[in-house]
Amino acid sequence: MEIDRADFSQSENTILVDTDIFSYWIKGDTRGDPYYPYSVSKKITLSFASIAELYYWEYNKNWGSKIIAKLEQKISECVILPANNDVCREFSIIRFQLKNSPIGYIDYWIAACAKSYKCPILTNNHSYFSRIKGIKLLGPYSNLINSWHQPFRGLRSFALILPFLSECQPSTSNRDLASNG
Repeated sequence: MEIDRADFSQSENTILVDTDIFSYWIKGDTRGDPYYPYSVSKKITLSFASIAELYYWEYNKNWGSKIIAKLEQKISECVILPANNDVCREFSIIRFQLKNSPIGYIDYWIAACAKSYKCPILTNNHSYFSRIKGIKLLGPYSNLINSWHQPFRGLRSFALILPFLSECQPSTSNRDLASNG
């Protein structure tokens, strides 16, 4: 599918789902439950790099045929954000900015897609993505991260997050990505 970047930059209904959140949903892992409310009525996108990472995990973690079939089905329901010249430029800028405190290679590509296509990232890797300027993060404690723009460190930070996390309740209204259409 050809991607119209203008559609993404204008849409508040589009989110880029990080690889691990998507894999939680595919496997029915309860760690994905707190992230469901953020996907309700949203167009789910994945970075091309997340697709590659998911296929790698399929082989590396010996996922069974049921999970692999569900993975293929759910990927087909998402919009895949491809690499292009703008994404490659963003990748190089982000990698340069984080050269003294690097993140995972796939995460550079996910961040580059988020910046290029102007999509917020639904992630639990806030400590990685919060160091990248111009990216909006979604997730159970994203409001704290988005206002601080720095990774959490030490017990003081954990103490600040703990009361907020206890208020997060998983939604059962959107447990199936198929309802996102």
